[in-house]
Amino acid sequence: MVVQGISLNLGAGAARGFAHIGVMRALLEHKIPFHRIIGVSMGALVGSIYSIEPDIRFVEERLLDLVASKAFQESLIANYYKTTKTEDLNFFQKIGNWYSKTGMLGRVLIGPGMLTKEEIETVLDPYLPNANIAYTRFPFSCVAVELERGVPLIFSKGSMRTLVTASMSMPMVFPPVAYGKGHLVDGGVLDKIGILGAKELGFKKIIAVDVSNMDFPVSMIKSGIDVMLRAEEIASYHRRVGQLKMASVVIQPIEGNIHWADYSKCKELIEIGYEKTISMMEEIKAALGLLSPIKRFFFWQKQKPKKDGAISYLLI
Repeated sequence: MVVQGISLNLGAGAARGFAHIGVMRALLEHKIPFHRIIGVSMGALVGSIYSIEPDIRFVEERLLDLVASKAFQESLIANYYKTTKTEDLNFFQKIGNWYSKTGMLGRVLIGPGMLTKEEIETVLDPYLPNANIAYTRFPFSCVAVELERGVPLIFSKGSMRTLVTASMSMPMVFPPVAYGKGHLVDGGVLDKIGILGAKELGFKKIIAVDVSNMDFPVSMIKSGIDVMLRAEEIASYHRRVGQLKMASVVIQPIEGNIHWADYSKCKELIEIGYEKTISMMEEIKAALGLLSPIKRFFFWQKQKPKKDGAISYLLI
């Protein structure tokens, strides 16, 4: 099935996902069309709220209200960055520092996640209606991964509260969400921007918003766990780059590194997303066929070739 239209794919990124709001504001101001939002993790939360009330200012107010809420501010997520941001500590030292301040390390070692199901519901349920995503005011889908079969799933119907929570369920942080005969975790494990999902739905034109860090963090690699985590970052990066090649246009608003749990930068990230998208507006229109043929020809003529994202070996 080929879908006539454009998907707007909002990728995973936790706090960095606030940049999605700025990106959407710029697209809407310039009347860039999109016909379905496909959200992954934080992108699913942003997209789901917009699908219920298609007003980007409303989305911004709701999500800023969420991170300012008492329930969120008292949660482990809100305090994780503050207690682990020292760069010269290895993984175990950071976790030890976090444990000494929260007393919650046991949850990770013997439980399904850092947060309990009840804590997540206390934070998210006031902002996620228990509506069927098949009947929202704006078309919306979200991506999660089933642990038992090891496959990504894209949902266009079902409980918004359950499925968006599942899409956001970062392993080790959130417990997996029970669904049917299986358990769901963060869609970003396999499809960080939902591009494979958009292709499965039949979209030929895709606006991909990637709020990942563009550089590997400059941090100490001291322990075996540090090595393992960096190796996973490298694998995830190259998997993502390969998927981004399938998008019509890619918006990557974040330059450098912003920690996934640094929720002190939410308003700044919204503006970063807005400014980056405004700066790319001609490219976005050209990529989506919204410029006249002559304007499109001259636009691409003056563009410098971009790196294709393939793995490049260093010759020693």
